[in-house]
Amino acid sequence: MKIDLSTHRELQEQGLISIQKHPEFPLLIHNYTQRCQWDRAWNDITLQCRGLITDLSGKVICRPFRKFFNLGEHTSPESILPPINWKQSYRVTEKIDGSLGIAYPTPSGEYRMATRGSFVSEQAIRGTEMLRKLNHYFSPNATYLFEIIYPENRIVVDYGGVEELILLDIIDNFTGLSLNREMLEDIAGLMSCRAVRRHSLSVEELMRYSSNEPNREGVVVLFVDGTRIKIKLEEYCRLHKLITGVNARHIWEYLRDGKSLEELIDRVPDEFMSWVNRTATDLLCEAARIEESANGIFAEIKQGLGNAPRKEYALAFEPHLTLRPILFLLLDGRPIHQAIWKQLRPEGVTTFAVADE
Repeated sequence: MKIDLSTHRELQEQGLISIQKHPEFPLLIHNYTQRCQWDRAWNDITLQCRGLITDLSGKVICRPFRKFFNLGEHTSPESILPPINWKQSYRVTEKIDGSLGIAYPTPSGEYRMATRGSFVSEQAIRGTEMLRKLNHYFSPNATYLFEIIYPENRIVVDYGGVEELILLDIIDNFTGLSLNREMLEDIAGLMSCRAVRRHSLSVEELMRYSSNEPNREGVVVLFVDGTRIKIKLEEYCRLHKLITGVNARHIWEYLRDGKSLEELIDRVPDEFMSWVNRTATDLLCEAARIEESANGIFAEIKQGLGNAPRKEYALAFEPHLTLRPILFLLLDGRPIHQAIWKQLRPEGVTTFAVADE
């Protein structure tokens, strides 16, 4: 299989995917960006650029999971994603709270580990060290995907002192479909590692999925047509919010100061991107409404009073209590941006909305 590198380069110029070259070998890794998530610029290419590895001609070397979404992103009324066909068969596995590891071959024949967007991340380097300890006889036409777990890479779930690679799936490089679904445990055993834990959950149980088990992230559902969804536990999401630390006040500060949200959303997990987008959009719309209202009221008063004394303007501004500071700034010919955003400052520190899950 081969991709059109020129198309990928165009998307890179648009800021929708990143392409990084291997520091030693003629290999490229393609990954969607936070801007792509923010703009929801999903198409066949950006969805596949989730750690896609090619050579310099565009030949696919490793084809990891396509970008997949939370159940709620498929079921919400405003969703642009296709509905889930629950009549088809599916497999449910544990959602592991580590880093995705992509085993890739080097020209020398050695296999190393990459993470979703890097050949040389800390997790990729540690994963490569762990991979060298396994027995592996990888097919050249398939991509072997692992979860990289070690104590220093803890996100929310505490796996104690465990350091291991967990085999998540094996993907056909040509079709992008999962291989050996029923033999994953046996293949992992031959490698001297373990396969991701499977669960038996009905459709009804998945639709209202929750668990009182502490220290877990959730589950991944893989349908026979290749569709994947993730369902995260409410407690995990609550803790992730606290750890990430992004809230409405942070978004307000970035917008008030005219800073790009890209730096902020680098810290935002996929699950909360729609919440950040909605919060920012609401703030921007309200700021525009206040500015338009203040300018309209001032123009009307100015037309009636002309060069009247300041005292008369103060009396005219009186009925517009919340807009008075902004109206005085307009009267003095001063900027009104900061005054508008001061009115919009969130009183609390509302964090991500669980409803998005």
